[in-house]
Amino acid sequence: MVAGSISECPGGHFHKIETMTDTICFTDKKNNQRKVVDFQALLAARPLRSGIENLTPRQEEILRLLAKGFYYREIGAALGISPFTVRAHLHFVYSKLGVKSRAQAVIKFHEQTWPQVG
Repeated sequence: MVAGSISECPGGHFHKIETMTDTICFTDKKNNQRKVVDFQALLAARPLRSGIENLTPRQEEILRLLAKGFYYREIGAALGISPFTVRAHLHFVYSKLGVKSRAQAVIKFHEQTWPQVG
């Protein structure tokens, strides 16, 4: 599917991407016009992030408290959320960081936030 013009984008809705060379179509919210964008150009404009830069502000805040040695209950109390919500956030943090444990997450956090020496 290679859309050649806006007219090939009925309704301005997203279309299924078949291959990495496809184009996508969407409605621009600023001026309510339909646009066709090359998928490769979109990927190049928004490079994938890794590590803590990929975390939401809330996830980073929770990870910072975890790195300080707080327990889920203490993190929850400090942020006004339940320990179960803390656990859910950390599940996504671990996934985004590519780690499987609290210790690995804390190590990765410190590696990416401490200034490099040498």
